[in-house]
Amino acid sequence: MSENVEKEPVAVENARISALTRTGLLDSAAEPAYDALVELVAGLFDVPMALISLVDEERQWFKAKVGVGVTETPREIAFCDHAIRAGGVFTVPDATLDPRFSNNPLVTGEPNIRFYSGAVLYSDDGFALGTLCILDDKPRPPLEESTRERLVLCARLVEALIRGRTKLDVISGLLSQDIAKSYETVNITLTRSSRLMNRREFDHAIKDVFSTDSAAHGVFIFRLDCHTLLDVGFAIPEQVQERYVANVLKTFGNSALAVGRLEYNTFAVLYATDNQAIGALHYQLQALSPSADERRCSVIGCLIPELWDFRSRSTLYSFFTYYYRNRYRGTEHCIEMYSREYHADILRCLYIRDHLEEAFRQRRLTFVYQPIVDAKTRSILGFESLVRWFDSRGEPINPEILVMVAEEAGYARRLFTYCLDAVFEQVSILRNEKLLGDKTFSINITADNLSDTNFVSDIKNALSHWNISAHSIQFEITEQSLVDDLELSLSNIREAAALGFDFLLDDFGTGYSSLQMLRSLPIKGIKIDKVFVKDIGRDIQASSFIQSMITLCHIAGHYVVGEGVETQSQEIVLAALQCDRLQGYYYARPLAAGDVIRALTDKP
Repeated sequence: MSENVEKEPVAVENARISALTRTGLLDSAAEPAYDALVELVAGLFDVPMALISLVDEERQWFKAKVGVGVTETPREIAFCDHAIRAGGVFTVPDATLDPRFSNNPLVTGEPNIRFYSGAVLYSDDGFALGTLCILDDKPRPPLEESTRERLVLCARLVEALIRGRTKLDVISGLLSQDIAKSYETVNITLTRSSRLMNRREFDHAIKDVFSTDSAAHGVFIFRLDCHTLLDVGFAIPEQVQERYVANVLKTFGNSALAVGRLEYNTFAVLYATDNQAIGALHYQLQALSPSADERRCSVIGCLIPELWDFRSRSTLYSFFTYYYRNRYRGTEHCIEMYSREYHADILRCLYIRDHLEEAFRQRRLTFVYQPIVDAKTRSILGFESLVRWFDSRGEPINPEILVMVAEEAGYARRLFTYCLDAVFEQVSILRNEKLLGDKTFSINITADNLSDTNFVSDIKNALSHWNISAHSIQFEITEQSLVDDLELSLSNIREAAALGFDFLLDDFGTGYSSLQMLRSLPIKGIKIDKVFVKDIGRDIQASSFIQSMITLCHIAGHYVVGEGVETQSQEIVLAALQCDRLQGYYYARPLAAGDVIRALTDKP
């Protein structure tokens, strides 16, 4: 399988393959029901290609297909392999801009895939069998939520066909406007029960809640996981999972209405919130942990007391996916209480995911530039470039969240080249206005950027297009920028440095390997993180620590930038400690492009 895809634990993958084999579908003859459904899906979503793809050990095999000539491809190039590991609906808006797929033979050659969206097909016991996917040879924006739900519903129909629980006439029901009514193979009443539902059944339970009174119901979603590198091949035994789930149900008591398995190791409990002491419940769930003989098993979960803030069950599941991946992954044991802050963060993530393609096309992402000044003369030596984007209500989107979602959605390279284009244009304008001189503009880059094989060619192309000097540009990196592929990242840094680009080590002092970075990288300067600067002048220990860092960097031949300067006392102390450059609100907030010109010409 692809080296770019994180491998599942061996025992889990073996169990998944066994579940797939039990369906009897692999290499089976064509069946009218599957063929009719995939043709209908292609028409329903107006795409030239649609597949029912089953992911075997070494290949993906197509049970039914439209618009594709082959019946199977190697698993290592299968988009669907990424999809079954991501879970839910996996979408690639433009494969040529996604480093995971840009060199894929299915992209560079027939069938010339550009857009892909696949809804995972699950077995009764929660294993991912493959996907129902739609494809296009032209890029498309990410699916709207209603369209994703429609694709998921179609996937549930495929699952029903696999289980033999539905008749052919359910397919014709897709032609009706009310698609949801075409799938009523299970009628779930919310009763107090400890029976473990599969995802399809739990989906129905949640759907019923959203159609009645979601404010009176809550959900506890949790994931049992392995949390040490030594346990990477360890699969959590079924009996361990069942025992923990049973203990969770005991904690909820009679308020538990339904419990379901969303994925192999992810579960959810739907419960009534009437007369629930949420604080006490949260405390009891925190106290639950696997016993000592199961120490390799960790639990990450979120207790959500009310559902009325969630637009749909799809949003609910997406909330937990982002919560797990980006807030607490790697934590050994953490049960958090839902908060409005978390919810706002996740809704903002979903907004970014759904509107980023449009924002690129309409050039809605803009840049501001914060001055960096000489510590002695206060003259402007350069600017840090910062991306800005405002949502439909005019509220700013956190740049860190924007970058995180862009990378997760496969837009890392697109965002990087967009940034290069905007900043290089600004440098070109200042050069033409005879205002640039030896001033520099810095650009923050991420691990995805540095580990991209296109990194050097992208910066070369931008240089050529805007006809500027590489010496006018600096790239700010952090230690975390190097974690994805250290060898490739170092190679890209050294090749870019040979072209004339300078690199700064950002957030210096906050990581364990900063001293090593100074020795091993072609670094021009370092930036002392603002967490150290804020206490300078008030805390003797903070001042001594910063002085040690500055001395160390000067010995290594690097200049030092103090970030987050907000007061005159901070400026005075940093200058006395021989800090070379300063940056912060004390000098100026980030400036729009037009204000940069005014700042450099000293015009009000």
